Amino acid sequence: MIQSETFLRVEEKFRLSSAQAEQFLIAARDHLTPDIYPEYDLNTIYYDTPDFYLINHCLNHPLYRLKLRLRSYGNPAVGAPVFLETKQRLGDWGEKRRVALTYNEQFSCALKPDDLPQDGQIAGELRQVLETYIVEPKVFIAYHRMAFAADNDLRITLDTRIRSRMKNVNLVLDGTETPLVSAPEVLLEVKLAGPYPCWLSSILTSLHVYPDSFSKYGSIYISYVKNLYRNYVLENESAPAGEASVCLRPF
Repeated sequence: MIQSETFLRVEEKFRLSSAQAEQFLIAARDHLTPDIYPEYDLNTIYYDTPDFYLINHCLNHPLYRLKLRLRSYGNPAVGAPVFLETKQRLGDWGEKRRVALTYNEQFSCALKPDDLPQDGQIAGELRQVLETYIVEPKVFIAYHRMAFAADNDLRITLDTRIRSRMKNVNLVLDGTETPLVSAPEVLLEVKLAGPYPCWLSSILTSLHVYPDSFSKYGSIYISYVKNLYRNYVLENESAPAGEASVCLRPF
């Protein structure tokens, strides 16, 4: 283990066009400071149970939600640091708890409690998640991010070029990914532990943008289920009477 981290804050997302994103950055430039790493690529594996229990639970909008993911900054090399994290949400509050691991290609095939360090509270919590849910890699998501900080622990990110694949799921971008059609041109995320500053509320209001519950993994999963249903309908329309194929529900 390299390090452990935890973040507790309110997170809200906004759909922006490229023009709105440019206007936002111009209007907010006196309030924002580029992050330590101002621009980078994020590669992420989302883990879930074979029947997609975790994302189905999240899409039902319960009070408590949980996602499990492995993340790297760009394509990782064997031995490079990657981050295993839970993203938990209780009401409006989101908490990210993560540990840094040394990348092993086996993480793309399976993730086991023994892969985690034996010491540390967060590592223990993550190990308990892996003992509770038998998970496997379900989807790979990649995107480009710009990151900014401001006073009062405010953090703002802008994500573009969101792409994914559900085959050959690993942390390496290989060119077979498809753009996420339901994604906005720019996904703005506001992350803070207190109220919005007046200048930020004013800018967002002037752009006529409002909070949106968009989820990258959730949107990909919904598209996946729709494709399953579409294929089922097409197969049964072409099948002779009495020979309808069986639909295997993913949940």
